[in-house]
Amino acid sequence: MVALVGAACGGPPEREGPASTFDPIVGKVDQGRELIGTPAPSLDGVQWVDGGDHPLAADRGKVVLVRWWTDTCPLCRNSAPAVRALQSKYGDRLGVRAVYHNKVPDRTVTQAWVQGLGGKLGFPPLIGHDRSWSALKRWWTGGAQRRYTSVTFLLGKQGRIRLIHTGGEFHTEQQAGKDACLYDPQQCAAEFAAIDEAIAVLSAEG
Repeated sequence: MVALVGAACGGPPEREGPASTFDPIVGKVDQGRELIGTPAPSLDGVQWVDGGDHPLAADRGKVVLVRWWTDTCPLCRNSAPAVRALQSKYGDRLGVRAVYHNKVPDRTVTQAWVQGLGGKLGFPPLIGHDRSWSALKRWWTGGAQRRYTSVTFLLGKQGRIRLIHTGGEFHTEQQAGKDACLYDPQQCAAEFAAIDEAIAVLSAEG
């Protein structure tokens, strides 16, 4: 798979016109700028827990947050309350998909959810399993060296990638105190605020 998703064969990827008023790369590492403005890849191959089919096109016209997570990742656990908080704040204006990529061989998303975390991760209802990492490769890891696999994307209303949280954790200072946060709580809170601001900006776009 190529790293530049949405690219025409032999040419540069098609990009969204207006420049963002926010930094489109948030996180501990500066990676993925080449993806900003390109059409989001499909989530083909992801098996949704509810048995349904949930293409990104179903949320065209609203901002979409796509978060990859795994049950062996404390950074995912620490960030889950922030994802819930954003969905609660923006309601129907924000579509959220939480996609599990198992790092323990043969572990299913149900095992990760019920046995591994006891349902405490608390991601929104649209939970899927990227069993072979095929979608994650299309979106993030294919052909590129990435520090984290538990990455978060914000898509604009036209389905293009507008912001990437490149991994690690993000949350408000209240959601994870110093004992729980693996990084600096203030930095994690600043990253949460940056994602929140971007959602507000993207939601206001025509």
